[in-house]
Parts: sequence; C-alpha cells; structure tokens
Amino acid sequence: MTSVTGLSDALLGASTNSNIHAITSIAGSSEAIRQRINAIPLPKMNKYGLPVGVKPPEKRLTLKMKHFITLLGKGYSPKEAYRESYNCSRYTEASIVANANTLMKDTRITHQLDYVWDCVRENMINDVVVARQYVLQELIKHSKGMGSDSAKLKALELIGKASGMFIDRVEQKVEVVDVEQLKKELDDMIARME
Repeated sequence: MTSVTGLSDALLGASTNSNIHAITSIAGSSEAIRQRINAIPLPKMNKYGLPVGVKPPEKRLTLKMKHFITLLGKGYSPKEAYRESYNCSRYTEASIVANANTLMKDTRITHQLDYVWDCVRENMINDVVVARQYVLQELIKHSKGMGSDSAKLKALELIGKASGMFIDRVEQKVEVVDVEQLKKELDDMIARME
C-alpha cells in the first residue's frame, strides 16, 4: 500500500486514507467496466470492414461515365455513346454493345439518366410552348401589317388552325336497334330471296 500512497500523494497532493481508498476503488471499478465492455459481442463484419447489413458508400461516377450520360441525354444510342466516351479501338462490336449495356444497368448511371431525362422533357415542353407563342405572335403581326388581302387571309387562316377553329368534325349517329326488330328484318329479307 505504500506505493499506492506515494502515487496518491503525487496525484492528489494529500496523504489521507480516504484518498487512497478512493483510488483503489476507482481502479477496481474500471477493471469491472473493462470486463463488461469485453463481454459485449462485436458485430460481424462484411468484406468491406463494415458491420453486416451496412452497405459501403457508392463509388463516384468517372468522367467517362458522365460523358456517356451526357451523350445519352443528347440522343445518342448507348452503343454510340459508349464508343464516343471510351477508347474502343481494340473492341469488337459485340463487346462494345455488352459494355454499353452493362453501363446502362449500373444504378449510378440509371439515377443520373432519370434526372437527365426529366430535364430534357422539361426543356422540350418549354421549347414547344415558346415556339408556339412566337409563331402566333408573328402571324398576328403579319395579319395586321400585310398590304395584300391574300397574305392577311393566309395568316388569319394559320392562326385559326393553330387555335383549333378549323377542325373537321365528323358527326356519327349511333342508333340502338332492338334484337327482335333485326330478326324480323332478316326473316323478311330471307322470304323475299326465296
């Protein structure tokens, strides 16, 4: 106990028996805590060094993959986009197609492609609306400012078609015919033929 007292005197600056008892009880409780911690079973680890069930973070897209996605967004086929993005000088056509299909199945690429297609669709809708508005505005200008009647008439005709005024409609009448009436007419026709 003398070594503990010297240690306690150095650490605590006191030489009382209560301090010595406190140090020995802390040392005993820390050993109990250490034993309890060691008794806790560790989770099983997967091949990535993570607990089983925890997925490793996804790998990032390479520059070539990003270029591949960009080309697909511009309307290239997967084979053409792969050929433009990667060095395919040593590949056969079959391997180019296989590699392009493998990339198309990669979840990182499919997520990015979904985003790209959403943007493309949005831009297409905006472009159609803007183009339609522009054409209608120009037609209105021409109908007001043209000197000849035929040019005005043509501009007004195109405006009418664009607004749906000159849609040809075919009216159809649907008559409900009774089954008994059809049988009578059929019997009459058979009787006439005989």
